[in-house]
Amino acid sequence: MSTDVPNQPADSPSASPSASPADALADPSGCEEFDRARALLSAHREDEALDWFEVAIDATTDPDIKASAAAHVAGLLLGFARPWEVADFAAIVRSSSRQSSLGDMLEAAACVQLGDSTGALEILGRAGPLIAPQDRWFRCSVAGMYAARVRALVMAGYVGEAESELRRSLRGLSDTQELWETVAVLVADNLIDPRSYLDSLAPARVLDVFGWIAGAPAEGLDGIAEGLWKRVPGDVRVLAAVTLFAWRLDPERGLVWCHRLLDAGVTERSPLLERAEMVQVPPVDRVRAACVAVLLDESRARTALEAAVPQIGDELLAELLSDCFTTAAFMADSFVVAACTSTLRSLLIADALVGHGHLPEAFAVVVAGLQLPSADALTAEEFNRALRPGARAELAAFARSQSDHEVADILLSVPAEG
Repeated sequence: MSTDVPNQPADSPSASPSASPADALADPSGCEEFDRARALLSAHREDEALDWFEVAIDATTDPDIKASAAAHVAGLLLGFARPWEVADFAAIVRSSSRQSSLGDMLEAAACVQLGDSTGALEILGRAGPLIAPQDRWFRCSVAGMYAARVRALVMAGYVGEAESELRRSLRGLSDTQELWETVAVLVADNLIDPRSYLDSLAPARVLDVFGWIAGAPAEGLDGIAEGLWKRVPGDVRVLAAVTLFAWRLDPERGLVWCHRLLDAGVTERSPLLERAEMVQVPPVDRVRAACVAVLLDESRARTALEAAVPQIGDELLAELLSDCFTTAAFMADSFVVAACTSTLRSLLIADALVGHGHLPEAFAVVVAGLQLPSADALTAEEFNRALRPGARAELAAFARSQSDHEVADILLSVPAEG
């Protein structure tokens, strides 16, 4: 049940259809510009693909290619969170197609992104069947239209209607990315109870569905997974699905799934430790994850902490050190050593250590910080910002008690502000 850790953090879904990479050679169109755009999209060069799809719209006289090129442009714009540019291309899709469904789906999705529930519902209606969009090259399905309508209904305050529409749609279209993404989004927003929709998810398809929607809000995915877990505790299919997203959860929820994986004998995966180690995760989140993950593997957590702390901004050092003392006090030594990469940062850490009652350790940090090359460039203003007068006085008194009059003189030589 091993699953690769994603290469980058997933973003929340756009509530919309989008152009997806495909093999441009598998179904050539005969339009050089259009096929070049598809090849670029297949290579994940979305910005260039967008430009060439726009070129293809003007270059071709084939209405199917023109409609598909415009749909790809609209889908990419939705993926880039630029919905205000979609309407013109949706109009091209409609004018070049034999039916309006694809253009309607794209424009309704743009309305949802813009927060315009009225516009989306004017296009899709509040109820009733929708005609499946069709395109030879652009991935689309009627599920995307129902998903957009559900989101628009929720946005407009028609939550009951949205829930009914979602249940009805899932009964007929249970294996669709767009509808399960919608479930995850609404669960993340605490608008629906995921347990009401789990009957539509066949146990054999759990891993497939979570793979499709791995970019949905992690809290929503967690809610769906928790609902499945409560129905069948110990289900290895749920545990396999969890490895796709649990690294994005807050440390406390991540720890819950880590323990469940360990209880099931899965030792090669630890979402919380993975979160602490992933360089694309913000360093603040990596530090907090490491402080909790120490309960799982102290050596690995320390290594992750020591790699992330030097990237923390000066202004957050004291707060995160305090968190470390609260969550994993025995990791504070690793935090302090990793944080003191300059004299200024050493003084900031010393000030925080004094506040936590660790005066001897604070003094050692000051001594080490004053020996760094960056000490020569430290200004009086920076000194005062880093060390409060009370902390300076305590440190100076401690220095004299250790017969280190030089450090005591340094601490007292910088005029205090005010």
